Amino acid sequence: MGNTVSIDNSNPDLFKPYEPKLLQNGKHLFEVGTALAITPCKAPSENSMITLEAKCQDEDEFKGETVWERFIFIKDIQTPGQQKSKEITEGRLAQFAVACGVMTEAQIKAGEPIPLDEFLGRKFEAISKVVAGKTNLEMLDSRTR
Repeated sequence: MGNTVSIDNSNPDLFKPYEPKLLQNGKHLFEVGTALAITPCKAPSENSMITLEAKCQDEDEFKGETVWERFIFIKDIQTPGQQKSKEITEGRLAQFAVACGVMTEAQIKAGEPIPLDEFLGRKFEAISKVVAGKTNLEMLDSRTR
């Protein structure tokens, strides 16, 4: 039979739609769950992105729930809106690096590159906000770790 898998067909929830729990608005503790890497955005875009997958570490019903965030890097900036988007992305990534303890503000201000391979397993606090049926990380808190 080759490449197959067997499942428990007596499971009453087999065809129940999966409904993830949305985190409540507020501050939560997270852990970076996957290695960060720069990947291309969908064609025909030449932009790139870093996708963050983080697991909630709060000791409540949300423990283990996953949130995702993307840092989008625009390759060819042509408008003031794209420039503003670049500034916001870079600011959020800088705050994230400090919140995770990967870098200090001084290192970032000195122009040191952010080492993406050091984020996996790092914990950070962020304020989450539920928007349009999904949880977004609204603000990273670099003051607490």
